[in-house]
Amino acid sequence: MKAVIDRIVDDKYAVIIVGDEENEHVIPLEQVVDGAKEGTWLHVVIKNNKIIEMLIDQETTNSTKRRIQNKMELLRRRSSLKRKK
Repeated sequence: MKAVIDRIVDDKYAVIIVGDEENEHVIPLEQVVDGAKEGTWLHVVIKNNKIIEMLIDQETTNSTKRRIQNKMELLRRRSSLKRKK
Protein backbone atom coordinates (compact mmCIF):
# COMPACT_ATOMS: atom_id res chain seq x y z
CA MET A 1 0.00 0.00 0.00
CA LYS A 2 1.28 3.52 -0.77
CA ALA A 3 2.02 5.95 2.03
CA VAL A 4 3.87 9.21 2.60
CA ILE A 5 5.69 10.63 5.59
CA ASP A 6 3.63 13.73 6.21
CA ARG A 7 5.65 15.19 9.05
CA ILE A 8 8.06 14.55 11.90
CA VAL A 9 6.85 15.63 15.34
CA ASP A 10 9.28 16.69 18.08
CA ASP A 11 12.06 14.65 16.42
CA LYS A 12 10.40 11.60 17.99
CA TYR A 13 7.46 10.54 15.84
CA ALA A 14 6.67 10.19 12.16
CA VAL A 15 3.14 10.87 10.96
CA ILE A 16 2.48 8.62 7.98
CA ILE A 17 -0.54 9.03 5.71
CA VAL A 18 -1.58 5.70 4.21
CA GLY A 19 -3.65 4.83 1.16
CA ASP A 20 -6.45 6.59 -0.69
CA GLU A 21 -8.39 6.85 2.57
CA GLU A 22 -5.45 8.87 3.97
CA ASN A 23 -5.41 7.00 7.28
CA GLU A 24 -2.95 8.55 9.71
CA HIS A 25 -0.42 6.40 11.56
CA VAL A 26 1.96 7.80 14.15
CA ILE A 27 5.04 5.71 14.80
CA PRO A 28 8.28 6.27 16.72
CA LEU A 29 10.93 7.79 14.49
CA GLU A 30 13.35 4.94 15.19
CA GLN A 31 10.91 2.55 13.45
CA VAL A 32 11.06 4.51 10.19
CA VAL A 33 13.18 2.98 7.43
CA ASP A 34 16.68 4.49 7.14
CA GLY A 35 16.90 7.39 4.69
CA ALA A 36 13.23 8.36 4.93
CA LYS A 37 12.18 11.89 5.88
CA GLU A 38 9.23 14.24 5.45
CA GLY A 39 7.85 13.90 1.94
CA THR A 40 9.28 10.42 1.37
CA TRP A 41 6.87 8.00 -0.28
CA LEU A 42 6.74 4.45 0.98
CA HIS A 43 5.31 1.04 0.27
CA VAL A 44 3.89 -0.22 3.56
CA VAL A 45 2.36 -3.43 4.83
CA ILE A 46 -0.31 -3.04 7.49
CA LYS A 47 -1.49 -5.77 9.80
CA ASN A 48 -3.97 -5.29 12.65
CA ASN A 49 -4.01 -1.56 11.85
CA LYS A 50 -0.23 -1.25 12.41
CA ILE A 51 2.55 -0.67 9.92
CA ILE A 52 4.67 -3.80 10.08
CA GLU A 53 6.88 -3.23 7.05
CA MET A 54 7.98 -0.28 4.94
CA LEU A 55 10.20 0.35 1.93
CA ILE A 56 11.08 3.66 0.32
CA ASP A 57 9.35 4.24 -3.02
CA GLN A 58 12.14 6.25 -4.64
CA GLU A 59 10.39 6.62 -8.00
CA THR A 60 7.25 8.21 -6.50
CA THR A 61 9.32 10.35 -4.13
CA ASN A 62 11.43 11.70 -7.01
CA SER A 63 8.49 12.34 -9.34
CA THR A 64 6.58 14.14 -6.59
CA LYS A 65 9.59 16.35 -5.84
CA ARG A 66 9.93 17.21 -9.54
CA ARG A 67 6.21 18.03 -9.82
CA ILE A 68 6.37 20.32 -6.78
CA GLN A 69 9.55 22.02 -8.05
CA ASN A 70 7.87 22.64 -11.43
CA LYS A 71 4.81 24.15 -9.76
CA MET A 72 6.97 26.36 -7.55
CA GLU A 73 8.92 27.58 -10.59
CA LEU A 74 5.66 28.38 -12.39
CA LEU A 75 4.44 30.35 -9.38
CA ARG A 76 7.73 32.27 -9.20
CA ARG A 77 7.49 33.17 -12.89
CA ARG A 78 3.88 34.31 -12.51
CA SER A 79 4.79 36.40 -9.48
CA SER A 80 7.73 37.93 -11.34
CA LEU A 81 5.49 38.85 -14.29
CA LYS A 82 2.93 40.51 -12.00
CA ARG A 83 5.63 42.65 -10.38
CA LYS A 84 6.85 43.84 -13.80
CA LYS A 85 3.42 45.18 -14.75
